[in-house]
Amino acid sequence: MPACVSQVDVVSLRYAFAPLRWVGMNAMLVYVMAAEGVFEGFLNGWYYESTNNTLVYWVRKHVFVKVWHSTRVGILLYVLFAQILFWALVSGVLHRARLYWKL
Repeated sequence: MPACVSQVDVVSLRYAFAPLRWVGMNAMLVYVMAAEGVFEGFLNGWYYESTNNTLVYWVRKHVFVKVWHSTRVGILLYVLFAQILFWALVSGVLHRARLYWKL
């Protein structure tokens, strides 16, 4: 944490850490939709021919697991890139529109 603070305040890398600020401003949205799996559950409700052919399952299997030839590495990269990056971008779009979830 001190390394991040020094990078933002001393070196002035505010734009590099802006996605973290956006996620912090929409923390309720990210928690409800991502951490609790509401959005992923919505996407899993749509499938083709069988319940194993969902969009989330297909992306996880074909884009991440098959490319890296490892289930553990593929799921880790899926969470890092498909989940965290996606919600950081959604939070950034909402921040640009000045829309925030509050209690």
